[in-house]
This record gives sequence, C-alpha cells and structure tokens, in this order.
Amino acid sequence: MIEKTRRKFILIAMLALSVSMIFVVSAINFANWLDIRRELDETLDFLARFSGPPPQKETDSWAGTSRHRWNVLSESRYFAALLQDGEGQLLINHMISETYSKQDLLALAGQAEASGRDRGRIGDFLYRSITKDGQPTTYLFLNIETRLLRQRRLLLFSLVICLVGIAVSFIIVVLYSKRVIRPLEENIRRMKRFITDASHELKTPLTVISANMDVLALDQPDNTWVRSTQKQTANLRRMVDEMVYLTRVEEEDAPLAMQRVELAPLLTDAADPYVAMAEFSGRTLSLDARPGVFVNGDPSALTRLATILFDNSLKYASPGAAITMRCVQEGRHVLIETANPVDSPLSHEQCLRLFDRFYRVDESRAKTEHNGFGIGLAIAAAVAERHGGQMSARMDGERLVIQCRLPAA
Repeated sequence: MIEKTRRKFILIAMLALSVSMIFVVSAINFANWLDIRRELDETLDFLARFSGPPPQKETDSWAGTSRHRWNVLSESRYFAALLQDGEGQLLINHMISETYSKQDLLALAGQAEASGRDRGRIGDFLYRSITKDGQPTTYLFLNIETRLLRQRRLLLFSLVICLVGIAVSFIIVVLYSKRVIRPLEENIRRMKRFITDASHELKTPLTVISANMDVLALDQPDNTWVRSTQKQTANLRRMVDEMVYLTRVEEEDAPLAMQRVELAPLLTDAADPYVAMAEFSGRTLSLDARPGVFVNGDPSALTRLATILFDNSLKYASPGAAITMRCVQEGRHVLIETANPVDSPLSHEQCLRLFDRFYRVDESRAKTEHNGFGIGLAIAAAVAERHGGQMSARMDGERLVIQCRLPAA
C-alpha cells in the first residue's frame, strides 16, 4: 500500500510538472513566433508602399529611434515580381543571387498567383499582392529564413531544457518521495499496530466473558440474556479475528507461502460446505472450474478468498436463486467470478464501495441475521492485491457479479 501510494505520488508530481513545463515552453515559443510574425508583417507592409527600395526619408520616419527596426530592415532580403501574359519580370531584387536564381523567384511568384490569396507564406517567404489602379498585380516577397531558423533553434533548445528539467526533477522526486510519505507510512504502521495490539488485548476479556456466560448457561439454560450475550461475544470474537487477519494481509512484508496452485481442486474443496448450505436454504450453487488453471499464490489465503466469495454470494442471494462460480483463464490472467441474483439491485457507487472495510449496503447499518461486519470482501480484495490481482463488482441485470483477476502462473 505504501509503495503504491509512493508511486502515485511520483506519477502525479511528474505529471503536474511535465504539463506545466510543456505549457511554459509552448507559451514562450508561441509568443515569440507571434512577435516575429508581427515584425515581419510590419516590415512587409512598409516595403509594399514603394516600387523600389524605400527612400531614406521614409525609412527614417518608419524606423524612428528603434534600433531593432533599423536592424530588421537592413537584414531583410526581399524581391518584387510582376506576372503578365504568362511572362514575369523582377521589379525589385534585394536577394542574394547565389542562393536564389531569377527562375526560382519567378516560380515563387507563380505559386502566389495560383493560390489566389492576397497574402500568405510559401516556404521561407512571406508575400503579399500589390494592386494599383490600372496596373497589373505585383507580388512582394520577404525572406524569413533567418527568423525561422532562430525560431526552430529556440524551440529545440527549450525542448531540450524542458526534458533535462523533467529528468532532473524525476530523480529529485524519486529520491525525496520516501521522505515525503514517511509521516503517512508511520501513521499507517501505528494504526495497524494499534489494531493488532487492541485485538490481542480484547481476546482476554472476551474469553473471560465467554467462559462466564457458559457457566451461567449451565445454571440458567433458558435465560434469553445469557444466550444473547453469548451470541454477541462470539460475533465480537470473530470480528476481532477478521480485523487481525485483514491487517496482517495488507502488510507488504507479511510472509506468504507462495507456490504453484491449481485452482480447480482448491475451489471445489472450498465450495463443498456451501453447496449443502445452499440446498438447505432453497438455493442452488454450481461451480465451473476448468482444470489446468494455475496461479502462483498462498493456498490458505486463496482458500480464504474463495470462502469469502461463496459466503457472500450465499448470504445475499435472493430466495430460490441460482448461484454460480466459474474459474477460467483469459490470456495472462485467471478470472474467478461469482454471480447471484439480489433482491435490490446495487448502484454503480455501491458496487465500487463493496470492498471498503466495514461497508454495508444497508446505510442504516442495522444488524440483521444476514449481515456481516463488512470486512469479508475487504479481506478478499487485500488477498487479491497481495497476489498481484484486483477485485471488481458490477450489476448484470438483477445479478450481482463479483470478479477476481489474478496473474496466471
């Protein structure tokens, strides 16, 4: 339980940290790209005002005292192309000729014209169309290759830093997770020790009370109070024994005599007394256990689990019901399943809570002859978990189905 809590803590901490760091990296890169795109659009719109290189006076007015704008404009590479009657000519060519030939630039202009859009992006260029009254459409292209390279480098560096940060954080969280959950571990250990110690302390007075009641019963065999006290003493002793067993089986270091166990004969032996009990109460109990199904487990603990399932099904099945248990292998798991009709169907929430200790479907917690202490299925779930499996419950029409999945041997 403690190790599972530690793993959940590490998972939640790393998930929260990873999502936060990825969000920060994404936000930084997105904001940076928006800023770059805004600057490029401003530069492209400024260059589109002129049919050639912008005059110095207009450049001074546009850039003003902003050194950044001066640098952006001086580093810009752009060209303007005119397409007419299937022919093209370059009106402005402020590009590096060794990198792009005239045919390359005119081909870009042809793609922009074919797109039918006033502005957009083609490869490493932003473009916009310039249409003046009575004149053919001119396409102005601004090279953004350098800006894209910087953006990609920022994205790469930020992702590397993010991954390194997550890895370092994972190491730190793993190293300090034990220290974080140590108070919880101590509280659980003290609680289990208290239950065990209290149970042992209760056994002595219960034994004395039971012995005194037996003596009184010899003297007053028909006394109602004596019989009631004997019954409640026996119930209390049984509840103490179950609490001790549940506490021990939940301990991760509790010893289990693990061995290869065939489930069919084990379930058959566990079912024998309950078949007779079912017939006596007007019900039927059938077992379908396939031979050759093996698990690695403690035979006594698995027998306890099967006994709890049979007892629970018989105790809460409706009158005249047909109770079934089957045991089959499904891939890498073994499925042990009981099904029995119930008088009142359970809700999904009630099915989930069946394995909580001291939980009873009757919320008034009124004790009836069919009620247990609400510990049996909790013990079964703890046994299944110690064997690497899990328990679940669901309603199938009017039948309550309880499943136990265990790893196959």
